[in-house]
Amino acid sequence: MKKLIFLFAISLSIVVSSCGDDDDGVNQDLLIGSWKLSQEFENGVQITSDPCDLEDVITFKADGTFEDTYFEDNGSGTCVEVTDDINMGAWENTGGNVYSITFDGQTNTEEISFSGNTFSVEYSDTFDGQTTEYRDVYTRI
Repeated sequence: MKKLIFLFAISLSIVVSSCGDDDDGVNQDLLIGSWKLSQEFENGVQITSDPCDLEDVITFKADGTFEDTYFEDNGSGTCVEVTDDINMGAWENTGGNVYSITFDGQTNTEEISFSGNTFSVEYSDTFDGQTTEYRDVYTRI
């Protein structure tokens, strides 16, 4: 009988500990966090990224805002943070992995694909009748 009570007590403690508090039932969006550009593709071919672009950090906050800290070459080959013009905006998950990003008075809707500690976004641009397909990959930092 002692073995049965002991096994029941252990089973109960495992069940209780596995049903812990889950942030009060709120699931955190995968986009929340800080990210750095890690790869860029143009028409399916990886391109060489500007070294300073790879230093940029975009931080998506739980309150639906984001901040983009970016870097530029100081003229001597060194990337320096641009402190006088920090980009800020708003984001919203409109369902699934579709996000509405508002920045500088414009709103874009993009589907973001998550894989492990990366996400990628695909978009296109048309200039002089020529459409170019882009894909940017970001890594969580």
